[in-house]
Formats: sequence, structure tokens, C-alpha cells
Amino acid sequence: MARASARWLLRLTRPGVKVEAAERMGGLAPAVLVANRAGRLDALVLAAALPCPFLLADGGEIAFMPRRAAALLKNLAVEPVPGEMHPPGGSLRDRIRRALAAGHSVLVFPDSAPGSPAHLSRFRLDAFHAALLASRPLVPIGVRGTSRLLDQASPGIHHLARITVGSPLDPGSGNGRRLVVLREQIRSAVAELSR
Repeated sequence: MARASARWLLRLTRPGVKVEAAERMGGLAPAVLVANRAGRLDALVLAAALPCPFLLADGGEIAFMPRRAAALLKNLAVEPVPGEMHPPGGSLRDRIRRALAAGHSVLVFPDSAPGSPAHLSRFRLDAFHAALLASRPLVPIGVRGTSRLLDQASPGIHHLARITVGSPLDPGSGNGRRLVVLREQIRSAVAELSR
């Protein structure tokens, strides 16, 4: 329902969103989707445009969105792990791993401000660790042009946003060092896709 509503909102405002190489996501679910942060509406645009549904790794992602957009996505955050007290609701790694085990893909954004260069973005290791533990692929996604969608300062001008899906990466197996390597591989792929 959230995806359908997001599509409706984007059609209503008539912005253009082009998805490139979406076929790379075929048959991958569940997966950890890793995207750069191009604008405040990235989660909404990705929910409307990507061919597979997903949950948001961090429910705080919608806190900075316009109220209407946030209302559409409020139910897409990964659920807390029942009974986990340290931290309450479980770690981000445990929540993502639980969502993957339940068959849901999970979208992860960096801990960086919208518009920050992807090669400098800070990605937490939790998502990479969850993918490794669940043996699920990591999919880099480059997002461009979403910062100007729904721009009311330029009525009548329709901006084009581009989403490019990269080649999935098998996390393999390993330890903490492997997680750092995975993060660097994904960060490089996302930086390349978002140019």
C-alpha cells in the first residue's frame, strides 16, 4: 500500500524518475539494498520506483521528510526484535537480519546528510554484518536528482531523477575485516552509480 501511495504521489506531481538496470534485482529478494542519500525524498522515490518492495533499516529516515511523504512510509521501518532489551528492540544488525529471514529486502542509507558525496558517506557495519550472517546479497543503488523533486520553487518545471541499480555483491563469509572490505566495495559501487 505504501508503494502504491508513493507512486500515486509522484504521478500527481509529475516528476520524472528513470530506473536503470532494474533487472539486476530480479529473483534476489530478500537482499540488503544500499543507496546514497541524494535528497530528503529518496526513500519515497525508491519505494515508488524500485521493482521490489523493501523495509527501511532506520525508521528515523522519514523524520526529515515532508509530512505527507512521511505518513506514506511510516509503516516501512524494520520491526524491533521482540524481547531484546540491550539495546531495546535489538541492534540494527539483529533487526535487519530478522527482516531478511522473514523474506523482506531492507534499504539502508548512509549516516550522512542528503547530497553528501557517496564516496565520503558513512555506512554503519550493521547492515553488512546482517547480510553476511543471513547469506543475502548486497545491492548498490545510485540515486541522482531527487533533491529537486516536488520542488515548489520552480512550478511547471519537471525534474528528472535517476536511479541506477548496480550488480549484486555476495557477502561471502568472514569476520570483522570482511565487513570493512564489503563496506568499501559497496561505497565505491554506490559512488560510481550516483555520478
